[in-house]
Amino acid sequence: MEHELEHILQEFMVNMDKHSQASHVSVRFSRQGDRLAISYHDDGIGVSDKINYGNGLKNTGNRIKNIQGEIIFGTKSEKGLEINFSFPVSQQP
Repeated sequence: MEHELEHILQEFMVNMDKHSQASHVSVRFSRQGDRLAISYHDDGIGVSDKINYGNGLKNTGNRIKNIQGEIIFGTKSEKGLEINFSFPVSQQP
């Protein structure tokens, strides 16, 4: 799972660098019960209503699906992109 998470976050950063024109990015992690929630926010140009799922986003979506995760894309009202995803994590004894 750690390997998948690394690749997911790496793809977000690659897309930010290539497309967003963002000057600030934040990534926040939180635990919500038995799920890890990750929120990505940038102050770039956002995305259009029709997200273009190129190979990078398709692969990212598949990786999130493989770890039984959920993803939500949204454009912030003022400017930028917001991506929230979460996936189950095992409880440590």
